[in-house]
Amino acid sequence: MVRDGARARTVAGGRRRRAREPVRRRGQARPLGRPRRIRVRARRDGRAHRRAARAARRPAGPHPAGNLRRRTEVSPLNPPNLPVANEGTRLTPGELRSVEFARAALGRRGYDEEEVRAFLAYVEQELVQIFTDMAALGDEVNRLRAEVAAGGANGTVMAPEDAHFQAVRILSQAQQTADLYVADAERYTRELAHEARLHREAILSDAKGRAEQMLEHAHRKAAAVADAAVRTAEQHARASARPRGGALPDDERRAMEREIAYLRTYSDVYRTHLRSYLEALLRNVDEWENSERASLPQ
Repeated sequence: MVRDGARARTVAGGRRRRAREPVRRRGQARPLGRPRRIRVRARRDGRAHRRAARAARRPAGPHPAGNLRRRTEVSPLNPPNLPVANEGTRLTPGELRSVEFARAALGRRGYDEEEVRAFLAYVEQELVQIFTDMAALGDEVNRLRAEVAAGGANGTVMAPEDAHFQAVRILSQAQQTADLYVADAERYTRELAHEARLHREAILSDAKGRAEQMLEHAHRKAAAVADAAVRTAEQHARASARPRGGALPDDERRAMEREIAYLRTYSDVYRTHLRSYLEALLRNVDEWENSERASLPQ
């Protein structure tokens, strides 16, 4: 009785709203305003209404396809808002092909059937490709294991020839490069040694020439000094040997003779010391030349 009263009030309210609407002619458009409310009438027995209510109260259980969820990322191959299986689940193409989605209950929104089928077809293709690749990789692994086992049974280990040749080539190139560097260093060292030897010989030759010139000049100067002293002494001696009218006293004559002897002795000593000094200088130059020659690389 309560349900029939509510239905009666709903119908009466609809009649009153239609009575308030202005009369429109045939072909005239409805004026803009609040849209009419759409009523959904249930069947008299109420079975559809009760079925929708039970579906709304029923808790969500696991989906046959593996607890599918809505997709959030967007890509050209995967349109948005498509169901994707959770991580950790294993699906086969046959199971994915047999998935059936239940239709949404009355008054609830659901997925587009065409998008769901397209996505399932795409996932099926990807699974087929993955299984094909896995089978190919498994065959390759088995082949490599068989080759390794065959090599171990024969007592030989198969070595990668390409890697071996590449390693040999790299070592050869490194050895050639090292030889070039060593040859360049040796050539540069020889050039430096040759230039240093030439420079040293030029310095030694110049030093020897200057030493000989100094020695010769010292000899000439010492000889000139000694000769001048001797001539002076002889002149004094001749002057002292004149007749008595112009003769020197005995004391002066003896003093003159002592001076002449002293000058001769001094001249001899000076020549000896000068010769010893110059000879020692030449010996030092020769020793320096020998030590420099021994220190330079051949």
